[in-house]
Amino acid sequence: MDDLEPVKKSVTAQGELHAYKSDGTYVGVMIATTDQLADMGYQAGDAPSLDLEVLKAAAINQAHAIAVEARLQIANVDPKRAIGWVMKAMFGGIWQANEQSPNARLQPLADVAAQGFGIEVEMTGEDPVALRDRAIEKSGAYFLALQLVEGMERIAEIQINAADTPEALAQAIAQLRVLEEQALEKLNQLQSA
Repeated sequence: MDDLEPVKKSVTAQGELHAYKSDGTYVGVMIATTDQLADMGYQAGDAPSLDLEVLKAAAINQAHAIAVEARLQIANVDPKRAIGWVMKAMFGGIWQANEQSPNARLQPLADVAAQGFGIEVEMTGEDPVALRDRAIEKSGAYFLALQLVEGMERIAEIQINAADTPEALAQAIAQLRVLEEQALEKLNQLQSA
């Protein structure tokens, strides 16, 4: 292998194509042959334009990825346990509502709720009403956090799709990043509740 010599080849670039990130930020120049430029729909000397639809699709994909990550952060528990929280909130809410305003149709479910919370507190020694109220509060915070992510994802789709120029898209993305920071702060508040 020591007797191998490097191969040198010189190529004369016949054109260039400017490259941009998905958010419209200029990255640099890509050198290409005339044939390569033609394959991309350009001719040497053309000023390439940004494909707005490609940029929008990339931005929406990024927004969806951020939303998925946020949902995973919120639901950083075993899914079966999360289902249990939902059940506790539903039954606890029925029990609480029926307690405040008795309803014959809700009474059987309220009885099941009281019994279910009673089973748990037999082991923990807690007050069943306090446990029920805490379950409702935690489920409420969980729901609010999920709705925050849903709202952020939807506003991203709306604003990105409404952009009619690369500049408008870049402005929308900048605004969404500010909203994302605010949403993450709110999410942290909700999760610590």
